[in-house]
Amino acid sequence: MSWDLLKLVLECEGMLEPAEDHLLLYIANRVNENKGNVAWCTQDYLSKKSGLHISTIKRRCNRLKEKGILSWVKKKREKGKFKRNHYTINPGSLRAMVRQKEVSERNTHIAQNDTQVGITMSYNNLTNKLTNNLDTSLKEKENNLSGPQVAMAKNLADKYFKIYSKEHYGWKQLYKAILNFFLSKQTEDDWLKGGLGLPSPREKGWLKGTS
Repeated sequence: MSWDLLKLVLECEGMLEPAEDHLLLYIANRVNENKGNVAWCTQDYLSKKSGLHISTIKRRCNRLKEKGILSWVKKKREKGKFKRNHYTINPGSLRAMVRQKEVSERNTHIAQNDTQVGITMSYNNLTNKLTNNLDTSLKEKENNLSGPQVAMAKNLADKYFKIYSKEHYGWKQLYKAILNFFLSKQTEDDWLKGGLGLPSPREKGWLKGTS
């Protein structure tokens, strides 16, 4: 058995076909480190251990040979019959696959991070754009009101925010609704059109003495 080869084969998981993984594990398990890292085993043995048909064993071994991972020689008996194959696993090819896997995983990780950064930047850009649009909208509304009206609208927004901020109402959201109310006829219906579902400034008694 060769622990080094077994470890290399396991590290190549996902880079080889499952049947190829299994064959290499069983071959590595038969390696004799004291005799040139050669594994002596028959195709019948590999078939019995892996549960694969002999024809599949042959195809997969040939595939591993094409990849430069596995080689073998056939030793003949004295009577001319084939003896067990002497398999040799190329550790250099396995190490190259491990390095390739590590590079691929690093690149995948970097790509995922880049994607996440891109999503975050896009979200921030969208948020900034919406905020800028809201600020522009507020400025336009303020320009259509007098200075005292704008000051009162800000004061009312502060009052609403102090009371309703825990209900997830934002200051600008409240301020915009108040500006729209001031730009209307200031009826209850006009306030309801703002969609906040809160008592109007007039209902709160905050507009007494104003027109």
